[in-house]
Amino acid sequence: GVTGVQTCALPISIIICLDTSWSMSGNREALSKAVVLACVSEAHRQGRDCQVVSFSIERKVMETGVISADPNGIRRMLEFLSYSFGGGTDVTGALKFAIAALDADNEEISTDVGNKFAKKSPEDFSMEAADILLITDGEIPDPPVPAEVMSSIERLKISKDLKIHGLLVGKSESKPLSSLCTHTHDFLSRYALPVLLSGVGKDRFLQERY
Repeated sequence: GVTGVQTCALPISIIICLDTSWSMSGNREALSKAVVLACVSEAHRQGRDCQVVSFSIERKVMETGVISADPNGIRRMLEFLSYSFGGGTDVTGALKFAIAALDADNEEISTDVGNKFAKKSPEDFSMEAADILLITDGEIPDPPVPAEVMSSIERLKISKDLKIHGLLVGKSESKPLSSLCTHTHDFLSRYALPVLLSGVGKDRFLQERY
């Protein structure tokens, strides 16, 4: 490992937005939950802050707060993942939360999300920079978000080098997801559940940028 004074930039945080709509139930749910656990583990290994936000409809959004590598963080993560999937698919609420975390001083986007697991508001989890990972089957509206949300995303891509990675589960293509993301990954469409759980591909997209 490297010793002495560190001169490199702090690790980029990661916000995982997990699609919990009914179309993600069954095997897709198991796959996506396994990916979330692998991502949180890899983020801790890389020294990156990580939080998870679920979405189905815009006003049905829950988030974990920053997941710490201690018994309390593990408990919150497991409680979060214990909920079953259901409802429609609207990524707007989750992205509004992510925008608020990245842009706490900006008043363009208002957030009104259910927050069962964390005691603080989105603004309290301010992040200087972060990557967003959207885990979904791609069955989202077209266009995927309202114009004002897309405008804020485009601004953050420029001002904070925001990267949005879309991870497709069970599908190899989604035009609405591609229009939203800077990178779209479809490698899960080629993996069976037992292979994924053995660890294949768990940090492929996390390492792509670095």
